[in-house]
Amino acid sequence: MLVDVIFPGWVPFSNLALSADLPGVFALYDKVLGYDFDQLVGGHVNRPGTPEDVRTQIEYMNDLRATTEAALSSVDLEAVMAPVDPENAWAVFRAYLDAVSAQAADDIVPRWLDRLGGADVFTLPNAWAMAESLRLDYNSLGPFSIKP
Repeated sequence: MLVDVIFPGWVPFSNLALSADLPGVFALYDKVLGYDFDQLVGGHVNRPGTPEDVRTQIEYMNDLRATTEAALSSVDLEAVMAPVDPENAWAVFRAYLDAVSAQAADDIVPRWLDRLGGADVFTLPNAWAMAESLRLDYNSLGPFSIKP
């Protein structure tokens, strides 16, 4: 049984369905496509899915990952920090993560609005969750990485 991993016709629920293991989720996609099936009951929303729905979700997740990873390094840190108290480390970092998520969502939503339901609703929190996974699971730290 695999519930809350594939959302046929929809982007994943907020914060990537609260997944605590995005590398594991990505690994499951190939496993799902390895099964011989015509229909998939994903557990939520409004319809069963097909292998094509799984491929579409993989495409969305790969786009989300690549776009968010690019945003981790391309957000203008000076502009983000301008309105924030530089002595408040959490405020600085929160502003950075919010800017990364917003930049990624702004890039992604137009590409997916007509392809998956909820792209306009959950891409922003999904980008935030992806940014956290990229930082914590993949060591993609953007301007906060240590450079020799």
